[in-house]
Amino acid sequence: MLTDSLLKSPRVKEVRGVASIRPGMSRLQLAMYYSDPGAARARNPKFFDAYLSADNRTTLLDVIPGDTVSMTGMMEIARRVRAVAGHSIRGLTDAELLVGGFAAGSLDAQIELLRRLPLTVGFILGITALMLFFAFRSLLVPIKAVLLNCLSVSAAFGLTVLVFQHGYGGWIFGLP
Repeated sequence: MLTDSLLKSPRVKEVRGVASIRPGMSRLQLAMYYSDPGAARARNPKFFDAYLSADNRTTLLDVIPGDTVSMTGMMEIARRVRAVAGHSIRGLTDAELLVGGFAAGSLDAQIELLRRLPLTVGFILGITALMLFFAFRSLLVPIKAVLLNCLSVSAAFGLTVLVFQHGYGGWIFGLP
């Protein structure tokens, strides 16, 4: 079952959905409970309005993380849910599984930004070189400027990592 696969992750505390209406129910009990979907919806209308569409074709699963403070942990859960949903799950071969929410949206934004980063950096360096080429009518000046710009930015990022990630000189900024 999908919820069982998701619960195997140590970062997942709980999975809520139509299969978790009463915790501890076996698959046979769930099958009997849902043998008449109309009666099941009538017994718990608020629950089913939240987790199951009116046509009984679309359902919602809430994956509750154990570590709700860390955005990195929540994004890792979104990755895990997508990995589990990406594999063929018994009984759901033709189903479309979508992962949403704040963590999944942040993960998507991060992936898209990282995917376009080389193009963006190349565009900025190319425009800079082109503008310097036309301004100074020299090929050496723009190449030298772009290379020194890359060197200075790399040094700044390296120093930032040394101070904030490795802690060297953090006392200057009042860091422990």
